[in-house]
Amino acid sequence: MAILQVLIGFAIHSMNRVVTTALGWATVLLFGKVPRERQSYLSLVVFGSVIWTIVAAGVAWPPIAAFMLAFVRIPPWVDYTWIRLALLTGVVIIPLLVGASTLLLHDPSLRPTELAARRQTVLNGYRFTLGITLTLLVTVCLVPAVWTRNLLRGWATHHFPVVIQTPDYVAVVADIERILQSEGLRVTRARTNLLLRVPTQMLTALSGGSLNRLVSSNLATLQLPDLEIVIHLFDLVVSGRAAAVTRVQMILAERLPFTRAYVTWTKTANELEDRMKAVWRSRGTAQTADPQAPAAPSLETIRHDLRTANVSFEEWVVLHRVMLLMERDLAVREVAEAHRDARANVP
Repeated sequence: MAILQVLIGFAIHSMNRVVTTALGWATVLLFGKVPRERQSYLSLVVFGSVIWTIVAAGVAWPPIAAFMLAFVRIPPWVDYTWIRLALLTGVVIIPLLVGASTLLLHDPSLRPTELAARRQTVLNGYRFTLGITLTLLVTVCLVPAVWTRNLLRGWATHHFPVVIQTPDYVAVVADIERILQSEGLRVTRARTNLLLRVPTQMLTALSGGSLNRLVSSNLATLQLPDLEIVIHLFDLVVSGRAAAVTRVQMILAERLPFTRAYVTWTKTANELEDRMKAVWRSRGTAQTADPQAPAAPSLETIRHDLRTANVSFEEWVVLHRVMLLMERDLAVREVAEAHRDARANVP
């Protein structure tokens, strides 16, 4: 009997790991790798939806909820009516908690401030919980097919973290396509794989727009002969042969900071990126002849602010690299302009 209990315990532990891994893969497949400070909130929302599914199923069959949630059997003397009442309470309350958690997925400056809007977001938790539950069930079934496809191709998958604002999504996709083409790569727009397209469209439709800032309803895919890039709002999923993936990552690391995409992932770092891009754009335009015009902003000022900014070391490294890239680009422009002026002055 003791051996049987050990085997059952081992099987339950293994099942937990498999389910957790499958849910993790499904979440990455849907959203990409979201910024670290939002991962815990997204996990809370996802697991809350999963628990709601178990609780809802338990209303019809209490033993399944008892086993899935607590890994216990209900004693024969326990009245199922009381268990069903407790589970029904969970069916009502959990979506409200999930709806409240979705507020934390957005940047504080983008969260609704009016009480009516907050209340509506919480109530939308019912629709959102159902939507993410159905989507995850579909996605968990599709994940093995996606990974098997890449395994058979001999492809590796790497993630390139970005932050793309929803209104800028189409423009950023076009920028990435243009950047890769300018490097001599044969890039084409491809229809996103059905295994990815169906779950994301299900999620955005069933969530009623609650996740528009986290997932795009029309994921874009750029395809190369031995590589493909799926563009999420918070992640570029680059899959392909190792050498091709490395080359594309290097190109993106060097050129992406000059687009509307952010390569950092917190509000403070994004604001520093905006300031750097403003300097880069202003230096790229013709200087005004008005002597009373204010002086153009300086990268040196931003460099000083960067030293005291409240960002992680990882983001500081990214921002420092972005600044060096922009300084190099501005220096190249100045040299080119000097040569052009010199040639113009030659009689």
